Amino acid sequence: MCIRDRNLIATLREEIITLKILLGERDSKITQLEAFKIQLEDRIRTLEKELEQLRNLLKEKDQDIDRLTVEGLKLREENASKDKRIGDLEGDNEHLKQQLDEANRTLQEQKTSAEANLVHHTTLHTEELRKVVDELQGKEKDNQDIKSKLLDIERKNNAAIEDLNIRLTLSLIHI
Repeated sequence: MCIRDRNLIATLREEIITLKILLGERDSKITQLEAFKIQLEDRIRTLEKELEQLRNLLKEKDQDIDRLTVEGLKLREENASKDKRIGDLEGDNEHLKQQLDEANRTLQEQKTSAEANLVHHTTLHTEELRKVVDELQGKEKDNQDIKSKLLDIERKNNAAIEDLNIRLTLSLIHI
């Protein structure tokens, strides 16, 4: 064997050692990659489970959205119905306010008219009462005049009776 062959064998041995080291590193990397592959497969299974859970959650959320949409539509209908009812009530309220205002105006007119009639009738009754009072006062004066005349007549009658009694007594005495 020559030097060249020996050098070649030495080089080949070095390369074989290098290749064995590389193969060892490769095997180590393959082992690491297989372990990483197992981790990735576990992670994939975990992610698939999470994905399935998320899909189920999404289905539930979709159902919630559908339910809430239906409820929202019902609420809109109810609100529209309530808004219409409120509008109707406001219209009724406005109509009732107008009727109340008209009734208040009519009542005020009637009150004013009644007060005017009361003043008029009171004035008439006051005038009539004054006339009656004046008549009563006139009659009272007439009564006092009559009493005064009656007293004068009574005095005259008493004086005449007295005079007749005296004459009668004198005539009886003369008899």
